Amino acid sequence: MTTQTLYLQQPFSPTSSTRFFYVTTQASAAIAKTTFVLQRRQGLTLIIGKVGFGKTSLLRYIEEALRDDPSYYVSRLNNPDYKSDFALLKAISAQFDIAPKRSQLDQRQALETKLANLYEEGKNAVLLVDEANLLKGDHFEVLRQLLNFEVEQAKLLQIVLAAQPEINEKLRVKKRQPLVSRITITSTLDEFTFDDMVAMVEHRLHVASWNGGKLTEDAKVKLYELSHGVPRNIVKICNLAFEMAVINKTQVTSELIQDAAKSTIYEPIVED
Repeated sequence: MTTQTLYLQQPFSPTSSTRFFYVTTQASAAIAKTTFVLQRRQGLTLIIGKVGFGKTSLLRYIEEALRDDPSYYVSRLNNPDYKSDFALLKAISAQFDIAPKRSQLDQRQALETKLANLYEEGKNAVLLVDEANLLKGDHFEVLRQLLNFEVEQAKLLQIVLAAQPEINEKLRVKKRQPLVSRITITSTLDEFTFDDMVAMVEHRLHVASWNGGKLTEDAKVKLYELSHGVPRNIVKICNLAFEMAVINKTQVTSELIQDAAKSTIYEPIVED
């Protein structure tokens, strides 16, 4: 197989499709918890993980599964860093094909009407919010108000927030406790275990029908050591290391992992 062909089948591209997403035990638990909240129309669920821990990939995986189910109406905000609460409300409304209104009251009423109509049609409306840690100020009050839209003990809108841990500080503010009390379930993403890392690498190679070099046993240990079990780091290191192995026509050795990590894992110097 040529180098060019192997390159086209690179399994560690940072923009890989959800087919390459490996469902670890903790990811499976987060999916199950989120699905529980959505299916029972219980409103709000939260997924927390540090940078590079796979929140966005997990959210994409959940989104794809929901879009394959005709009983769901799925919307998504990738960056909720809006200048005002009204701007956020209009952005959410736009996800449901609602035009901007002149006042927040009119905007909320139009959105509530649309959600009620979807409910009557048997649709479960879901809003996925990535980087929810960027929410600020009265943004949280907008979400609380939307969660008040309900009928027969069922929420008209289900909200999934995926956020970095900084959101915890924002939610500790006393005036946001009414929203916090509406969080049905919280899921947390942690570092991969060694076995998770190895399984994820093998999963990606299998999906890509990879016929090039593989990780040696020493390379697996080195990869876990240098990536610290962080999914994004694992993918970044492997992306370069496997390419280097193709060029050198070798297995992916600990030396290649070491070299790849030096080039891909940037650690800024902290000045005193």
